[in-house]
Amino acid sequence: MEVDARASGGGRRAQAALEFMAMAAVAGMVLAIAAVIAFDYASYAEAEKRTVSGDGLCLLLGREVNVAAAVGQGYERAFYLPLSMVQFEYVVSFDNDARRVEVGWQGGGCFQPLLVNVSGVLAPGWNRLQVQNGVVVLN
Repeated sequence: MEVDARASGGGRRAQAALEFMAMAAVAGMVLAIAAVIAFDYASYAEAEKRTVSGDGLCLLLGREVNVAAAVGQGYERAFYLPLSMVQFEYVVSFDNDARRVEVGWQGGGCFQPLLVNVSGVLAPGWNRLQVQNGVVVLN
């Protein structure tokens, strides 16, 4: 029995093409899974940067006010408040009833206890802090 060389070569090519398509499908699935994992990690890392930066700003403001309160009358200091922290916006407020500074951002927020009441408003950039009659005055 003779086998035609052209007939058996075509079967090998078809099998090779099928194996290549299967390999390409597996590689595509691996790339898709890797892209999903990378996106998830990038989102997590960005949220973590916001949290660390916001907490740091909250701690900075709490320390500035509490040091001024501890030193007392006549204390004056200038400090820098960044325009934005690591590419995200934040909001700072002072709650004199609860005696705390609050920093909020998209997806989070924090607060620090204060020793005294605060009057005035913070502005992005350089701010001045001084103690007058037992109250910390900003700008």
